[in-house]
Amino acid sequence: MLGTKRNRIRLARVVGVLIGCVLAATGLLHIAVGNSSYRNYWGGVVFAPFGVFLGISLIYLAIARPDSLIAPFSGGGKRARR
Repeated sequence: MLGTKRNRIRLARVVGVLIGCVLAATGLLHIAVGNSSYRNYWGGVVFAPFGVFLGISLIYLAIARPDSLIAPFSGGGKRARR
C-alpha cells in the first residue's frame, strides 16, 4: 500500500517534523504576543507552552525514533500472519 518500510519511515519523518514545527511555532507565536493560551481548530483551549513542548517532542520522535510513529500502522493483523 504505502510501499516499503523505508518509505513509510521517510514519510513519518517528514510529516512528524512538519506538524511538530507548526505546533511549536504556533505556541511560540502566542507566547511572543503575550498570550498564555490559544484556541485550536475545534475551539478547545491550548496552553501555549504545552503546544511548544508537544511540537518539540514530535520533532524529536520524528528524527530520533521514527519507528515509534509508524508502529500502529505496521499492518500486523490477520493478513500478515497468513
